[in-house]
Parts: sequence; C-alpha cells; structure tokens
Amino acid sequence: MQSETTAELSLFQLSERAFGSNPKTDEVTAFTTRLSAQPLFVRGMRDPTTPGALHISFIDSADGDESYVTLATSRELAESLPGDGTEDNEFISITGKDLLGFADQGHITALIVTSDSNDDDILIPARTLDLLAKLASLLSNEAPHQPPSEAAIRAAYPTEFAHWLYDYCRANADISEARLALALVGNGGVPDVVVALKARSEHSHMERISAESRRLMRPGQVFYTEDKLAKMGPEGTLSADLQRHRPLYSHNHSQSWWSRMMRKLKPAPLVVINVALSDDATQ
Repeated sequence: MQSETTAELSLFQLSERAFGSNPKTDEVTAFTTRLSAQPLFVRGMRDPTTPGALHISFIDSADGDESYVTLATSRELAESLPGDGTEDNEFISITGKDLLGFADQGHITALIVTSDSNDDDILIPARTLDLLAKLASLLSNEAPHQPPSEAAIRAAYPTEFAHWLYDYCRANADISEARLALALVGNGGVPDVVVALKARSEHSHMERISAESRRLMRPGQVFYTEDKLAKMGPEGTLSADLQRHRPLYSHNHSQSWWSRMMRKLKPAPLVVINVALSDDATQ
C-alpha cells in the first residue's frame, strides 16, 4: 500500500507527524510550509486610523508571561471562536505566515481549529511557535543574508536570564559548570540562546532552565540545549566553539560578597557562535 504524499495530507495530519516523538526533517518542513500558506480566521478589529493595522484578540495567561490566540481554518469554523463581546469584534482573515510573525511580539501559544471535532485541533505551544517561525524564516528567501550588527547582537543578550542562570547554578551544588552563548543559526537574523551544563542531574536541571528561559528571554528568541543545537551543524563544532570561551558559571568561582557584587556590575561574557546548518538541521 502506497503511503500518502504530503499534498494529500490535511494540516492536522501534517501536524501529527511534525509533532510526533521522532519527526523526520521533511515532516517538520512540510508542516511549516503548509502552515505558512494556510488561510486562517481570527477574531479582532481593524484599526480605522492605520490602514492594514490589525488588533488581534489575545488572551493573557494568569502570570502575564504568555498570550493565547485561537484561530480557525475556515470562516464557518471561526463562528465558534471566543470573542470579547464587543460590536467591533470581527473575523479577520490572515495566513499562517502572519501567525508565525506573532512570535516576534511575545510568547504566544496558538490553538488552530481545523474541524468540528476538538480532536482535530492543533495546539502549538509558545516555544514550538518560536521554532516554527525560525524554521519558516530559514526556509524562505526572506531570511537575511547579512549577519546582525554588533549592536544588535549585544541588544539580544538575555542579561536577566544570564543572572538568573548564574544564581540557579550557584544554588545547586551538583552543577560544576554552565556556558551560555548567543547562536546565529544558519542565515537567520535574530540571535538565539544556547546553554550547556556539566552536572550530575543535567536533564532535570535543563528542564527547569528551559522553563525559566521562556519568561526571561527576549520575544522571538529560541532556547537550545547544547545537544539539540549540535544536531543542526557539523558534528563536534558546537561543543568546540563553546569550550573555547570561559563559562558563565564555574563552581571554582569565588563566592565572596565582593566577587558576587562585581559579577552583578560587570557584563557577563558575550559569547557568539555561528551554526552552519547541516542537511538534517530540523530533526
């Protein structure tokens, strides 16, 4: 029996493959490409004072760190979307490319209604939306080919996250070293963030650090662990690049009050690495 081609699969079916436990490169890129071109309907208002400007209905999370938006793949399905009850609230037609563009504005989780059944809804968590937006940029011809300026790189450094990471490592005795770097992935223009740890319980620590990064990193930035980012480039190059620079945290650092104060006052080491994408970069 012949397997279905990508063109024969629905957006929901493509999402199941892309968000599976071990997706293939072509499955992730196929979903990203289809989503970018997908017409979507969302509640919001058109700004009468600024042609083309839209005000989309987002719902903020309780802690204010994340926003949620619900969309539908057809005008009929959009009737079920939640609204704010105002007369000006209307259905606005956008594309998946517009949705991916929202990732640059903040940490946004999207729910896409694709049929009358809730089982066919596509939930895209904020971190996944950031990754898809990055991938869509790399797949398109619109990705910048000029590297960001030094000023743009410095502006992208997540200072608050770096301070939090240092204090977290200092509070956990099994962490011996932590490295933090900005990563220029492929020809993308927005530096992302990569963290490498040396610890006995590395996996559990990375889960905590990854969760905190969502709150403290800049909108549009993607958080990578060293092993995840290493799969995107030539074998061994990322670890070698990271090891050439001094770590953000080391258990050998002095923890006297003077040393702690000086670390707070002076900038953390600005480490920037370039990641040349391999053929299996999206796996």
